Amino acid sequence: MLFITLRHGLCAPENNVFPPVRTANLHSSARRRRTRTKGTPRAQQDRSAHNLSRAKASYEGHHNHLTDGRSTALNSAANFGTVPRMRTANCWFLPFFLVACKGKAADQQGTPAATASVTAAAQPSTIVAVASATASAAEPKPPCPDTAALIPGGLLKHASPDNPVKLVESTVSAFCIDKLEVTTASYEACVTEGKCTAGDSGGFCNGNSSSRSSDPINCVNWPQAEAYCKSKGGRLPTEVEWEFAARGTDGRTHPWGNKAPEDHLCWRRKESEQSGKGTCPVGSHPKGDSPFGVSDMAGNVREWTSSDFKTGDPRKVERGGAWDNDDAFSVGTVYREKNSAHIRYYNIGIRCAYDKAGT
Repeated sequence: MLFITLRHGLCAPENNVFPPVRTANLHSSARRRRTRTKGTPRAQQDRSAHNLSRAKASYEGHHNHLTDGRSTALNSAANFGTVPRMRTANCWFLPFFLVACKGKAADQQGTPAATASVTAAAQPSTIVAVASATASAAEPKPPCPDTAALIPGGLLKHASPDNPVKLVESTVSAFCIDKLEVTTASYEACVTEGKCTAGDSGGFCNGNSSSRSSDPINCVNWPQAEAYCKSKGGRLPTEVEWEFAARGTDGRTHPWGNKAPEDHLCWRRKESEQSGKGTCPVGSHPKGDSPFGVSDMAGNVREWTSSDFKTGDPRKVERGGAWDNDDAFSVGTVYREKNSAHIRYYNIGIRCAYDKAGT
């Protein structure tokens, strides 16, 4: 049960709205006054009777005033209800267990009525509530999810999908892309929620492997990758978006620049078809980050895009090198790979893109 006390909300100046008289029982008060005036001079008895009459008239006037103005005063106090039900001593007990006690006089004598006091008392909380609501409404929405980097967009020169020796220009709008490849743990959580279907496991596949929970999910096909990104409110990046996020606008050959790859990435980890070290934990090679702070865009696993390989060829494009590559070109920013949308392979994984908020 919640008890709220207004310390000054319904308090008024002395001799104004709440006269300084007891209101419990006027008849008992009269009897006490008559008892005290026994044996006193007639003039004093007359004065006592006169004072009693004035007190009674003041109380009745106050009662009528409170009754007539109760809606205005109490509705100003955040609509707490109707006139006070009972007064004991100097406290009024209101509905909903709200207690208002007569306090000190107002700052200035002659404050009009309880309405002004109640309204003034209610203002601070009202102002705070309105200010809080306004601040919440005005708070801007972040342009990207916490896990994604904002790619500002711009002009990208790249090879034509239909003619690899021909350079074309594409305008890329601002978008967001995951800073890290989708981990095995994140994908398995999606499977548990019933929003994704399980990938392959065993061998070099990371599916359902607790020891590879921080490594990228692999052995998932294109529809599975698309379903995962949709479950996160995103999508697969286009091939042009992926390349722009990997190399920026300066035409670099690798995400980190033009220097030959060394320890910038997870690669050269396959010894044979049956043996090898497999993938690395995502983000474990920060030296290889792209100019926008995106990790593993070379090495670890290649990543599905939403683009077809070329006109008339519905095979899907994968971009980025993988852990089993051992030559510099295969882990470069312009290298393209293609596969059927339904293939599951141990060097293909997922990275999601998102439309920038407000676009």
